[in-house]
Amino acid sequence: MDKNLEEAGICLINRDYKKAIELYYKALAKCENNIFVLNKIAHCYMLLNNYDKAIFNYEKIIELEPENIETYLSLAKIFEILNDKTQAVEILEKALTFEPNNTSLLEYLFGLYKENSQFDKAYEFLKTKLINLKPTSANYFLLGELAQKLDKIDEAMQYFKKSAEINPNNVDAKVSITRILFMQKDFVSAKKYIVDIFVIDADNLEAHKLLGQIFIERQDYNLALDEFNTVLIKNPKDAEAAYYLAYAYSMLKQSKLAVDVLSNALSSNPENIELKTALAYNYFSLHEINKALNIAKEIITIEPANIEALRLLADIYVDTKKYTLALDSLNTILEKNPKNSYALYKKGYVLSILGLDSDALKYFKKSIAENNEYLLAILAVAELEFKRKKYKKALEFYNKILDIKPNNYAALCGIAEIAYNTGDFDKAKNEYLKIIKINPNEVSAYFKLANIFYDEKDFDLALRYVSEAVKLDETNSSYQYLCAKILCELNLLQNAAESFSKAVEFAPDNTVYLIDFADVLFLNQEFDKAIVVAKRALRFEPENHEIYKRLALFYEEKGDLKNKNKILKKYLKKHKDEEFEKQITKFSTK
Repeated sequence: MDKNLEEAGICLINRDYKKAIELYYKALAKCENNIFVLNKIAHCYMLLNNYDKAIFNYEKIIELEPENIETYLSLAKIFEILNDKTQAVEILEKALTFEPNNTSLLEYLFGLYKENSQFDKAYEFLKTKLINLKPTSANYFLLGELAQKLDKIDEAMQYFKKSAEINPNNVDAKVSITRILFMQKDFVSAKKYIVDIFVIDADNLEAHKLLGQIFIERQDYNLALDEFNTVLIKNPKDAEAAYYLAYAYSMLKQSKLAVDVLSNALSSNPENIELKTALAYNYFSLHEINKALNIAKEIITIEPANIEALRLLADIYVDTKKYTLALDSLNTILEKNPKNSYALYKKGYVLSILGLDSDALKYFKKSIAENNEYLLAILAVAELEFKRKKYKKALEFYNKILDIKPNNYAALCGIAEIAYNTGDFDKAKNEYLKIIKINPNEVSAYFKLANIFYDEKDFDLALRYVSEAVKLDETNSSYQYLCAKILCELNLLQNAAESFSKAVEFAPDNTVYLIDFADVLFLNQEFDKAIVVAKRALRFEPENHEIYKRLALFYEEKGDLKNKNKILKKYLKKHKDEEFEKQITKFSTK
């Protein structure tokens, strides 16, 4: 063996690469174009980070031996280090023309495609070449991941299942299958896979998170809390688990706890926009408007087109009645995405507040055109048409809601109101009874039923329903007044007086209530009280001759003719009313 090669080998072991190169060149002088020596020289230059000379020597080897696969691999590695991945790919693709089934080349090239985000190439490469040579569970899993990146969800599912079939203990494959099933809302199948995962790995955090998300979809928020808390106990920095835990708390109306979770999560993930947005929304729920506003503005500074932050800004501005600013936020969303159904709906909502009903209706309908199951927008159209007394159109939209979500409470209420307003009282009764069955505390349904039965002179049923309304809201003057009128019809005058008294207490300037109250007091022979109430009514309506007539009658029944005549003259002095004077004369004769 050449002494230079021996000494060069020792230098290489001792990492004296420069000396090794000198000795290799001496050896090369004796044996020109020796591929072994050229390879050693290139290797030493590579170790010295002298990539240009390393490339020169590797290319010389390829000239001498075009099918030297190891040299292609080394050359590709240098270009990868130099961040020229395109050149590295070209070198490997050339090498594959000599050995199309070389798995080292295939795996290296596949890795470069992935690193270059050339997922379509990587996918086709793995699917058509590498998988046939290495049909392993790991490769099928990689194929599934790439298919998922390319939105080939059905194919991804097929490859993940193949991966799990080859290796039943491949938890990652089963987690990926579960995620797809969750996206497809096949929660039953997803839960079965989660059980399989727990059999293999009882502490699998991804499975706990998926199970928690399934519970959220089913609105089992307390069960969801258990799953996400389990994850955070083992990994306190898991931002996704913190986000969903906070969401579950917010859905349980525990926004303070949600704020605590999110604040803690942000201490470990200070740049996480999703956590910041959720925190802002929870501050908004707690009516801590300034905190919510500051966070939303901070997010917009970082990401000017952040849709969630713009939505939140719009909600805050609507809540604080800054409608122009709300419209600015919504218009920014619509500039980025003219088909955003929420922004279209919200813009319609703001326009309706501003009294621009026709424009509002256009935006509500645009929102529905983008999402024909957007219940808020459909309900908004129904309510706007109802407001405009276009009951037929309103009914059409309320029924659309019921087609999407049977027994939707708002739609049932709207249909009942239409029946009531159009005089279809039998239908109205049926609808209000449905509403009460769904929500026994729906006070307006009891009140409307009482009104219908009152008009039908079924006073016993009317009293039953108005009594329920009064129980639920005894401060509502309309409920107390209707109750009093029904009690009068049932000749329960003392009870009626009590209800009239409450109606007047909650609506002290309502002259209709005051006059009827005075009448009941008179019928109960409480003349002094009747006079006091009638005089109070007179202060609100000094020209109401009905009040004068009543006062005259009350004084007469009391035997106070002086005040009777005085009140009549007072009216006639102010009002030249011949017709009324005739009535008074006739009244006085009586």
